[in-house]
Amino acid sequence: MKLGFWNSWGKGQNGLGVVGKPKLPFFQDFSLLSDGALPVNWFGSTWTIVSGKAINIPTLGTELLINGNMETGDPPSNWSAVTAVLSAAVDERTGGSGTKSINVANSGTNFGQARQAITLEAGAWYVLSGWMKNITASGRINVVDSTWLRTSVSTASWALYATTGRSPDTSDTVRCSNQTNVDTQNCHYDDLSLKKLTQSTLWAIRNTGRRDVNIQGTYSTLVVGTQIGILSNVKADLSAGLVAWIDGTNIKLEQWTSAGWLTLINTTQTPTGGLLPQIKTVISDSNLLVDLLYNGSAIGTQQMISNAEIVNNTYAGLLSTYDGNQIATFSAVANP
Repeated sequence: MKLGFWNSWGKGQNGLGVVGKPKLPFFQDFSLLSDGALPVNWFGSTWTIVSGKAINIPTLGTELLINGNMETGDPPSNWSAVTAVLSAAVDERTGGSGTKSINVANSGTNFGQARQAITLEAGAWYVLSGWMKNITASGRINVVDSTWLRTSVSTASWALYATTGRSPDTSDTVRCSNQTNVDTQNCHYDDLSLKKLTQSTLWAIRNTGRRDVNIQGTYSTLVVGTQIGILSNVKADLSAGLVAWIDGTNIKLEQWTSAGWLTLINTTQTPTGGLLPQIKTVISDSNLLVDLLYNGSAIGTQQMISNAEIVNNTYAGLLSTYDGNQIATFSAVANP
């Protein structure tokens, strides 16, 4: 019997156990790893170690916006004005390959907008991104149902903003939205993009060997408006499991199965100290009792999970929906 420190099931440091076999407790400090793929027995082909952090670059679908680079037309075609006057601005975003952006100027004392309707897949994940620059107004890129896709507010210099989320609808409208309502005040927007995220590439998982576990971790960077978190009781083929995530404003506990997604807990939460959410599961007859915690405090009420696609699963891991997020540590402990 060979013993050694682990940073994966059988290699590395931080936790003693039999090499090659899943055993708890387990602690992964990504700062101790060299750049490259995740350690052996982690499953997540889009994840890598970069400068001591776990980074995910999810697989993207095709572009869903038309003329997002604002290069065609004056005003740019395929964008409709709402309480605004639109025009092409000879002001390409920093590092861009074109020459133009869209100028959105308020019409009257209204919040001016440039809009484009989009078709979506309900329950699918998407990333919306774009560049913004204040002129006399600040701006934001979002959708009409802004509860799921909404960037931070722009600043005085060109900068890239992004937001990710899971669509509740089969259609929506992308908006370049001025955030002040003074007549004629304006903001520039450029290189907008909307793409579907391949759900299976959002996760990185490993086998814990147990159903009753305590899963938590830490991060070093979270792009507000994108999701980062931990997974528990995941099926090996990624078709079902539990996920807890934060996005800079909210915290959620959700389950996904062949029947779709179900939100179990959803409330506001300000991130603290680089902490990821924490999931604790306890076996109760044929069910799982699940607690969501953040910074040591219970969030919401204990959930009873009885779905057969989840209760017997032993994989756990990480969630990141955007390549700007950086995860620092991950731990899994038996929850007797």
